[in-house]
Amino acid sequence: MWNRYLHYQGDFVMANFLEVVVSCTNNMRGNGCGNDGVFGKRAVLFLFLSVILLGGDVGQAADIFLRFKVKEPVGEHFRVDLSGHRHRGNPWNLPGQAKPKFAEVAGNVWSDWIDLRQWPLHGRLNRVGGLAEWPSIRFDLSSLEPDQPVEGCTFEVQLADQPDEEHVVISFTESSETNGIGFLAVHPLHEHRDEFETGSQMADRHLRWAMEIVGDKPPELEKVIIATGIWGIYDKGLMRTDIKTLDRLGFNVGGFVGYLDFPPRSVLREHGMRTTRNVRLPAADPDAIKARWEVERNRILERLKIEDGKYCYDNLAYMGINDEICSAGFTDVDKAKAAAWFQDYLRSKGVTAEDLGKPLEEIEHPSDAFYKLSFPRDADPPHDVLGG
Repeated sequence: MWNRYLHYQGDFVMANFLEVVVSCTNNMRGNGCGNDGVFGKRAVLFLFLSVILLGGDVGQAADIFLRFKVKEPVGEHFRVDLSGHRHRGNPWNLPGQAKPKFAEVAGNVWSDWIDLRQWPLHGRLNRVGGLAEWPSIRFDLSSLEPDQPVEGCTFEVQLADQPDEEHVVISFTESSETNGIGFLAVHPLHEHRDEFETGSQMADRHLRWAMEIVGDKPPELEKVIIATGIWGIYDKGLMRTDIKTLDRLGFNVGGFVGYLDFPPRSVLREHGMRTTRNVRLPAADPDAIKARWEVERNRILERLKIEDGKYCYDNLAYMGINDEICSAGFTDVDKAKAAAWFQDYLRSKGVTAEDLGKPLEEIEHPSDAFYKLSFPRDADPPHDVLGG
């Protein structure tokens, strides 16, 4: 139970708590942490609770300053939206509640230095599912001039540990066939500069690795599905490279059909890959599910009118109801409706107004209580864990 709860809090919490427990266990015979020492079993519990209360994952302060120059397209006035992804729980997306979230700049002119020290950036992770790598940063470019859509871009970017040119650690140029680029947020910059990659460098490395391990004979599977989801790719060029990598490794199902024109279906078709669809329907309210199904039905009908959309549904390997197995929360349900359901449930269990001290009609569903941190109901009590 302790391990499950601490894992939820994050790796930093787990490491620190285990260090405390190991230290106290090794000294349990009177060297300060034992029953008769200055600290006893209650101290371990106190430290554990302190770690839970104070050790939530809020990211790490990283001395990263960046500036950029829009090399292409040519223009006088651009907006660049700054975002990114984390791999360590909420917030999953960057910058979370931090700022800045965008910058405006003229074409082919350096932006001001942008301070990322308040962004919740974590270090490089290494988890049971594989190396989760670094958080990433993404630029999305739009023209502030009328009728100037961005269809391809090139950025020159500098990363520094202080906001001046003398402290620049990493400089790079990255291009995209669409309006965005991405790169890893390694830190500290000097220590981890060799681990830095742009999106195109990462995609190229993946393809080289696949070519190296498979050679000239990629697997061809006829009766076995090896599927992966394709999402978050902001560049059609990277999409083509990634599909080549997956095809080389034997993947034959890839891509959500949640977009009409991106990822480009022609790339999937070229490599003979089938598709998937995830409709994300779970909800506590049956009326909401019915409404979502109706929206999904209309989307399918629209996609079937387009060549790439028809290819996706003609070659659909499976339809996913949701991408995770999870319980449906009640926070999105109308409070009066949720309260009526809950009151009916209480009546079915024989609960009366006398039991609750108020009429059942005044009882509300405790929706918010489900989201408060608490120990699992089947948790071992502290005296069993600590031997007290």
